[in-house]
Amino acid sequence: FDHHCPYVENCVGYKNRISFLIFLATVSTNCWMAMYFFVGFFRAVGICWPMVAVVLVYIPFAPMLTGLFLWQLFLLKDNLTTNEWFNRHRYDEFRTPAGNPYNRGIKMNLLEYFHLVEPAAQRIQPQKIEV
Repeated sequence: FDHHCPYVENCVGYKNRISFLIFLATVSTNCWMAMYFFVGFFRAVGICWPMVAVVLVYIPFAPMLTGLFLWQLFLLKDNLTTNEWFNRHRYDEFRTPAGNPYNRGIKMNLLEYFHLVEPAAQRIQPQKIEV
């Protein structure tokens, strides 16, 4: 579990984080491209007030979605979830001298994020207790 995203009305976690990253990349790119084309349209045709209203909707969303995309890339770099980042002071595994026990380096973190290697958390198998 990473966090609940109101934009997709779903929780983001291990199984859908790739889709969420692609979603953020495409939606933020779409916002910036739309604003670019609107500016070109305004230069060619002139001000069209209904289209100005549409651009006013895009103006806050483009940087916000780009920021969310960059935030996910930042977390990917350190192999963290949003939940772990904001609550790292609460979790015992982050209170060690090493800091983040899940950080395997940028390359391995990237491979783990895209499910190309086994997650670090799954490498530690719980011990079975015989009854």
